[in-house]
Amino acid sequence: MAQVMAIRDMVQAITIRVKAVGAIVQAKPWLSKLSQATQANNNPTTTV
Repeated sequence: MAQVMAIRDMVQAITIRVKAVGAIVQAKPWLSKLSQATQANNNPTTTV
């Protein structure tokens, strides 16, 4: 039974990691837009 519990914990940890990676991937376009916007604000000569 202990082995089953360990496997379950491992699967749960992997699931959490996958969800975190998914959230990062979803946030990435938004973050790049944000960084582009801040760069444009800091340096008006750059064209976006």
